[in-house]
Amino acid sequence: GLPAAYMPAAINSLTGEPVDTQPIYDARPCALAEHDGIVIITSTSLFGPGDLAALQRLVDESRLLRLPSSLGEAYAAVGACPAP
Repeated sequence: GLPAAYMPAAINSLTGEPVDTQPIYDARPCALAEHDGIVIITSTSLFGPGDLAALQRLVDESRLLRLPSSLGEAYAAVGACPAP
């Protein structure tokens, strides 16, 4: 099967505490580029779609590209990541 993961939630479901998801979203374009991955958000997401505004911010910053998909909202990295 294909590796999969859930988008980070803004609230910790076990404790109810807020979670700073911005660093996780900021790291997403490089993680996708390094692993030739994409993000697909469907209307039937089990744990919610994640922060769509954060994904759109990355699109606006030209770090993610929104792709046409019959599966839902799809996003891919733009280019390669800078070397560490």
